[in-house]
Amino acid sequence: MEIINCPQCARVVYFDNAVCLGCGTRLAFDPASRSMVRAGVDATLCRNASNHDACNWTALPDKAFCLACNANETIPDLSAPGHLDQWRAMEAAKRRLFYSLCELGLATVSSQPFPQRVPPLRFRFLGATADKPVTTGHEDGLITIDIAEAEDAERERRRNALGEDYRTPLGHLRHETGHYFWLLLVDSVGGHDDFRAVFGDERQDYGEALRRHYDKGPEANWQSRFISAYASAHPHEDWAETFAHYLHIHDTLTTAQEIGFMPRQQLDGKSMVEAWIPLSVRLNQLNRSMGHRDLYPFVLTKPVRDKLVFLHEAIHRSD
Repeated sequence: MEIINCPQCARVVYFDNAVCLGCGTRLAFDPASRSMVRAGVDATLCRNASNHDACNWTALPDKAFCLACNANETIPDLSAPGHLDQWRAMEAAKRRLFYSLCELGLATVSSQPFPQRVPPLRFRFLGATADKPVTTGHEDGLITIDIAEAEDAERERRRNALGEDYRTPLGHLRHETGHYFWLLLVDSVGGHDDFRAVFGDERQDYGEALRRHYDKGPEANWQSRFISAYASAHPHEDWAETFAHYLHIHDTLTTAQEIGFMPRQQLDGKSMVEAWIPLSVRLNQLNRSMGHRDLYPFVLTKPVRDKLVFLHEAIHRSD
């Protein structure tokens, strides 16, 4: 992510800031220019900013909502206890997702039916009740998210129950959105043979593969070929996990370059992965110095690196 400055006083501000702490200017993030503008002066704020304090982006031309909020099909019942705060946290993560999609040129194709048989990317945020649980998942471009994932304690409970090394709202959104981009980057362009050569045959029964994964656990020695245990369940999950990690890596490398932590340079898929490995070790060391778990507790074996390069090339062919 690029360094963002206040348009009034040039002070560095955070991506989620609605007000500059230096000069008091009301801020709005403009995804078209990837910069802050003066809210109400240079641009109109998204309706979710004024109605729910749940956004800080500029509204799309001739629309009430911003690019990210306009993708919502459903939001939770905000009168229910805790739902507003949980939804705000999920929207904050979704804006970071959309920042990445904009930077990679993927936001445009995801906001319209392209090609015709692939629908626009949409989100459904729901709050579970005792008699109506929510299943996070995806279906033809509609991403369903349980907003309870925004609660640290609940997310940690699920992380431990599922034996995961890493679980965040942003990671969850990146993974589920990855399923959608398989439709655009592989299925819609007839890239199945190339995909299968790297990830395996996605035509195997998906439901049966997941049942086997949850009943028997991941396949033996999964660490040698997959980024996570869950990635070994089915080629579709391997793609979605790899897509999420590609965004993790791309965004963190971009930020590291922007703040001077590493040299600015154009990276192809292979050099991006090669640059990430030593950087992730340094970031893990920093986290350990603060008494935290590793920032990136994953090992990029040769097969995993090949998958990341494949994904990089698929994304850039869509530019």
